[in-house]
Amino acid sequence: MTETSGNEGLHVTALYDACASDVGKVGGWQYLYLGRYCEGFGGIAHELGHALGLVHTMSRSDRDDYILVDLINMKPEYAEEFKKHSPVRSYGIGYEYGSIMHYGQRSVFLPQAYLIIPFDSKYKNTLGSQMISFADLTLINRHYKCTEKCDSKSSAVCKNRGYPHPRDCSRCLCPSGYGGKDCSERPSDGCGHELEASKTWQNVSITIRNDDPKQYLDGYKKCIYWIKVCGSC
Repeated sequence: MTETSGNEGLHVTALYDACASDVGKVGGWQYLYLGRYCEGFGGIAHELGHALGLVHTMSRSDRDDYILVDLINMKPEYAEEFKKHSPVRSYGIGYEYGSIMHYGQRSVFLPQAYLIIPFDSKYKNTLGSQMISFADLTLINRHYKCTEKCDSKSSAVCKNRGYPHPRDCSRCLCPSGYGGKDCSERPSDGCGHELEASKTWQNVSITIRNDDPKQYLDGYKKCIYWIKVCGSC
């Protein structure tokens, strides 16, 4: 972000305990409230997402195909947070359980109850992610026409749903789990390695920490493991 003294922009404040933002640009100076409940990376990214125009993922018009929202046990004043928006421009991007804009199963509104239940139970722990997803990035890039910067023949050719990076069309912006020049390799940054599947169960122990055990882990650390099938096993 660039500091400005002009007639419009975002005014970031920690006033009150609020975590709030207008959705999209409203003109003039608009407030971005980052209170004590959203001081971490995930909370800040979520509110910035609103400022850039993103609505809650669970407010998409197609949300009933993917999740059940328990409005019965919800206080009426909180129901607005789960109101469906129609139409919503999704730019062809599917429902993303791991979006930074998706609430978790439980909510600060009613922490003792499950308010959001995914129909596919495999995604129950994916909800409420504190990291920006590839779908979030792609949605913003398409909305602001950033992807159109790389229409030239000299742009990178990307695999696995990746696409040329708007800030450097010669390299790829890859989905989580992929990296390399054309998104066909395991990412070299972070931790993890390739594993080989076999006919018998294997146990893998993974420890995530700083190199210095005396220091707390600052932020989040991604460990990407590729499990490959041995053709001759």
